[in-house]
Amino acid sequence: MSEARRVMMETPKSRLDPDSSVLQQLRHILKEKGYCEAGITPTFGDVTLQLPDESTPPTQRNALLRLFHFKESVTTENASKAFHPLTIEELVDAGFIRVDGKNVRANVLIQPYQDLFFAIDELESQPENALMQVSGSSLAVAHLMVRHPARTSLDLGTGCGFLAALMAQHSEHVYAVDLNPTAVKFADFNCRWNGLQNVTCLQGSLTAPVRDQRFDLIVCNPPFMICPVPSVFSSRIMFKHSGHEGDGFCINLAREASQLLNEDGCFHMMFEWFELDGEDWSAKLTKSFSGTNCDVWGMRIFSQTPEMYVREWLAGEKEMEWLAEKEKVDTEALYRQGVGYFLNQKVKSIGTGMLTMRRCSSRPNVLWFDEAPADLSEPYGESVSALFDVRIRFGNSSDPVLLDEKLVVSPDVGVIQKAKLENGNWEVTESELNRYQGLKYCYTEASPLLLRSVALMDGNRTLRQIFELLSQEEHLALPDVIAKHLPETRQLIWFGFLIPKP
Repeated sequence: MSEARRVMMETPKSRLDPDSSVLQQLRHILKEKGYCEAGITPTFGDVTLQLPDESTPPTQRNALLRLFHFKESVTTENASKAFHPLTIEELVDAGFIRVDGKNVRANVLIQPYQDLFFAIDELESQPENALMQVSGSSLAVAHLMVRHPARTSLDLGTGCGFLAALMAQHSEHVYAVDLNPTAVKFADFNCRWNGLQNVTCLQGSLTAPVRDQRFDLIVCNPPFMICPVPSVFSSRIMFKHSGHEGDGFCINLAREASQLLNEDGCFHMMFEWFELDGEDWSAKLTKSFSGTNCDVWGMRIFSQTPEMYVREWLAGEKEMEWLAEKEKVDTEALYRQGVGYFLNQKVKSIGTGMLTMRRCSSRPNVLWFDEAPADLSEPYGESVSALFDVRIRFGNSSDPVLLDEKLVVSPDVGVIQKAKLENGNWEVTESELNRYQGLKYCYTEASPLLLRSVALMDGNRTLRQIFELLSQEEHLALPDVIAKHLPETRQLIWFGFLIPKP
């Protein structure tokens, strides 16, 4: 075999050099040609980007998109123009592309995020070593993450290094761990390619490589999908399925990881769990996360019936294409088997949500499980941190103690009202309070008197003084005002609409 032929057949992960001047120049070219602004940044929803058809004169950006996003071939002529001043030979030698006759193909997918780039191996043929792209679940954990300055941080199941790279921007040092050797190599490459020199990538199972260390921040986007038919080929996809039966893998991982936290350190994770017949959805989680020396907050994003979950599992498995090549698949039989598995476990639904654990060994711990706000599309880690403090301070306050508190309205709160026209006047029919930043909760059916009380909360009056004023304005008995509106005020505090006076 000739040397040139050998070079073109080598896998990229065996030769990638993040310090290569060629690959650093490629970053510049991608930015300069608008690759980051082309609508391919990872999002929560499925956004389909349409390229011009092949009869349209090619542009440099479209050639880059065809190669590194759509995984299509590009003629050597168009590739040469797109890479200029780099040459095809330089990028072949750097391991990012290969020549296939008169065309060029990419060895990696490249995903942009903010000012970072993440290369994803596209040549791996073994499902166990497949590398997950930056996905909606990656963003979900990133948005949940508290971004306070940290001494040491840990990314468990780092994949391509996405979360590790984000943590590196506010951590003195980050450890990134993955069992998959391909993931470890690409995570190390991506962090260094993005100029982040404070990340150490380690291969190993779960917390084993760092068991003797302690961290201020730990994040994990684990293989949380519950595979209802473990024998199928797709269960070998390590970044989606843990290989463990049921929902115990993520729960046990969270309990184990939380023991590596420094005092006040946070652990964040996305996960799925069984919601059992005859139980509130939070009952199992309360049992599962008790006794960890951590305060625990779980937010449910949604839940699905076994039938819905199995249908989505079958339809959404891109890896089922690999499965079809390996064995004959009877999807209806898999559906029946999957639904039967959940029913035999007495599972009424499968919950999906976010978990935060904050280390506190100085007092009895508190556990909260509630519904997540509908909009989690922007980072809200600071809001999570602030609400931890508020809930711990006010959660067990007696009525007399709370009535002596001075509160203010959170600066991100606004009101939306609906009105109808009656006799020449607009009459308000519905009012709701909304938070527009952080955790974007909505408080519906806010009465005019509640809105008035909120407007009076400027930090200068106690709640008792505000309710006394309302009772005088509305000619209502003070005990009735307190009985009606103090529970509502507690809810507004609980979800961050009202905060302590600074």
